[in-house]
Amino acid sequence: MRRVALLIVLLGLGAAACSSGNDGSASDTSVTSTTTTTLAPATTTTTAPPAAVPTAPITIPSKNDGSSANGSGCAPPAGEALPDGIWFGDLKAVDVNAGTVSLDLNCFFTGDAANHAAAQDGQPSPVEDDYYIRNKVKKVYVLPAQSDVAVFELSSMGGGPLFKAGNGLQVASQMLSQFNNSWIGWLQIAGGKVIAIQQQFVP
Repeated sequence: MRRVALLIVLLGLGAAACSSGNDGSASDTSVTSTTTTTLAPATTTTTAPPAAVPTAPITIPSKNDGSSANGSGCAPPAGEALPDGIWFGDLKAVDVNAGTVSLDLNCFFTGDAANHAAAQDGQPSPVEDDYYIRNKVKKVYVLPAQSDVAVFELSSMGGGPLFKAGNGLQVASQMLSQFNNSWIGWLQIAGGKVIAIQQQFVP
């Protein structure tokens, strides 16, 4: 009888040992949790299409207030680029390989504004031929041009009406060379690039 009781005790101790960890503590049931990460959708970058180049000579805006320069003005903005608009000056260079044109920004006044500007600068007023050019700030802007930039030239070596000489910087380079690198006119900028180069008639 004592042997049966001892066997029961030993069996009970073995069962307790099986339910305990190696260090004698009760074993835990581990639960593995899965974390799901939702990725944000990929951002798609769209590039704006290039601005349409003009097919006919551009019209130069004039405020007709008796004091303002024609076009988009002539006060040099901050930075190394010109904003979208129509700007006047000396075309200094055309770099076909780099796709840029270099413009020395000037002011072009007509009518009463020309007389007013000339008087401000201590020049004879009224002016001859109804226009006056001011170039107080000697800054040359190197501006990117669209590959199909429109080029408008004065016929008869600068004395006739405007006509479209063609498209592209190669055409602009040939025109600048034709006028012995002495060329004044207008650049139209849209979308951050020159889309038109147009010669200005002066008597």
